[in-house]
Amino acid sequence: MKRKAWLIVLMLGVMSSVALAATVKVITQEAVIRKEKRFFAPAVIRAPYGSILEELRREGDWIQVG
Repeated sequence: MKRKAWLIVLMLGVMSSVALAATVKVITQEAVIRKEKRFFAPAVIRAPYGSILEELRREGDWIQVG
């Protein structure tokens, strides 16, 4: 019984951490995801309009996504 209660508490913690994760949505035709936080850094991927990305860190106008 204790194991079942512990599993329920663990699952609630995981669900709440997922709910608290910040996301960003691409609202332009395309967003270029770059390797570094420099304008001319090489592009890693291009995210099309409507893509939802997880925000890992924000520094000024730059957002690190995962």
